[in-house]
Amino acid sequence: MESPAKVLMKQIWRFGQVGGMISVILMCLNLTIPLYEYSGWRLIQLGIPGYLDWLIILILFLMVFSMTLIFGFLYDKIFQLWKHREIVAMERNPYMKGRISPHELVTWQYFNIPLLLKNDSKAEAEFNLKWNERNMERDPELRKDVFRIIKYVKEYKLKNIDDRWLHDISEITEKKYLAKYGKFKPDW
Repeated sequence: MESPAKVLMKQIWRFGQVGGMISVILMCLNLTIPLYEYSGWRLIQLGIPGYLDWLIILILFLMVFSMTLIFGFLYDKIFQLWKHREIVAMERNPYMKGRISPHELVTWQYFNIPLLLKNDSKAEAEFNLKWNERNMERDPELRKDVFRIIKYVKEYKLKNIDDRWLHDISEITEKKYLAKYGKFKPDW
């Protein structure tokens, strides 16, 4: 049996999931009613009987709702204005300096690139190796942080991670890598 707090949180979560659609429907209703007040008498003059007010409101609602959906489609698929908002959000983020973080670089180097190589994505793996290498050469602070992470990993139970990584890459790409920066930097 679920606790009352969990049941309440589940209902709040469900409301949040449909909240966007509910707000669109309420917005369309709020636009439909004044639109009917403004133009309903004209529709009656066209010969539509007065007792079909509900049909007129339904038609106006569907028109406003479809225009909203069409605008949403145009906004998303045609104009793609959200892309620019995401770009600006990344540029204005003080924690994102347009470079890869040391944690991401180590993750790519030791986990993702060997997986790419084992799954026959050699070109993508080599591109990522070159990209990581370029980042290491350009940013000495990044290189220092990466080596600090590697040192930390080596101290705690993953002592042969460099050897395993070099062995996997050498075996799959059939190239020999020189260790200029402590078995980390491949010789391109």
